[in-house]
Amino acid sequence: MTQPLPLADEFTAPLRLLYVEDNRVNAMLFGAMLAQRGGVELQVAEDAAEALALITHWTPDVLVLDANLPDMSGHELLALLRNQLGSKLTPAFMCSADALDEDIAKAMATGFNGFWPKPIDIRQVLLDLLPYAVNEASATLSRAHDGGMSVDFNGNANVNGNADTVTVTNGAQNNGEQSSGRGA
Repeated sequence: MTQPLPLADEFTAPLRLLYVEDNRVNAMLFGAMLAQRGGVELQVAEDAAEALALITHWTPDVLVLDANLPDMSGHELLALLRNQLGSKLTPAFMCSADALDEDIAKAMATGFNGFWPKPIDIRQVLLDLLPYAVNEASATLSRAHDGGMSVDFNGNANVNGNADTVTVTNGAQNNGEQSSGRGA
């Protein structure tokens, strides 16, 4: 049986994640899934205007944007958020029920690091966030148990459990499969 991925219980600083989602149920489910893992400080905005106001006093490490927001698209919002944050490199993931190949390709072409189709696969989310959580940590993490995880800060992470192995190299993830745009 595949063990769930631990996410950063031991990290000294939580990963700051901004989720822009106009559907409150989706936002609550996403938050509840992340809360079970720990290590994430989640802020939710219901539209672009709220997200842009929020980042004037709170800086996220990772952006998660719905494709279809009430006041603009997630594609348009990504450019505005990165501009306001002053970083074109802020990691961003599109989260949408519109998950055709062309939707994924458009997200990747507009600068998203990955794509999470709805309903969300929390295991994929945790795998995709791992490189960014590692970058936020300041010490070596190692956990030894069935389905354990070890991370060293030369940029390598291994998650063991039923042949799942994740290798993190220079902030990019490769989990041994081409994921049609999902993941970094």
